[in-house]
Amino acid sequence: MHVVLLAGGLGSRLAEDLVLWSTREFAFARLPDAFTTGSSAMPQKRNPDAMELARAKAGRALGRYAALGATLKALPSGYNKDLQEDKEGVFDAFDTARAIAHALTGTVSGLVLDSERTRAVLGGEILAAEVAERLAATGIPFRDAYKEVARAVAAGEDLSSLAPGLSLESALDRRAAHGGTAPARVREALASVEQWLSSEEVV
Repeated sequence: MHVVLLAGGLGSRLAEDLVLWSTREFAFARLPDAFTTGSSAMPQKRNPDAMELARAKAGRALGRYAALGATLKALPSGYNKDLQEDKEGVFDAFDTARAIAHALTGTVSGLVLDSERTRAVLGGEILAAEVAERLAATGIPFRDAYKEVARAVAAGEDLSSLAPGLSLESALDRRAAHGGTAPARVREALASVEQWLSSEEVV
């Protein structure tokens, strides 16, 4: 049931992110035309229908998984007629997970990301926590560093004045713990997932 859990859990989260990022308010990404539909009333609108359906179907797949667990709960040893009820749920869960995977694969492969727009929207305030941590690393109590950064943000000051050499890249590179968001760690995670997907364990 790995595929069901992957598509149902992570698939739903990814679909939600893509729906959000493709809105006009965010405009971080443009979804491929093949996985969006137009609006009958607004010609300019591109509805992320594939991702919305993937998000909804994820709940269906996870529901089937929960139903199977409930069926197996507290069964005595040996075969019981209860188990004839597992087939419909399992087959439907796999079919649903396969559909989710298809929608996600097609959407992600044709996705166009706007990195300049993303950086512009994030601005310097996204690095506020990084600045507070750097100040604390110099010996300043974190509560004082926190207050100083909060004051600078409220005053509209450039945070780089509090932390020389501050940049998004340097902040990400410092998150190098296992499972962190440093680019090197992200590449490791992607390689691990790719290896897992190509193995028989997925089935």
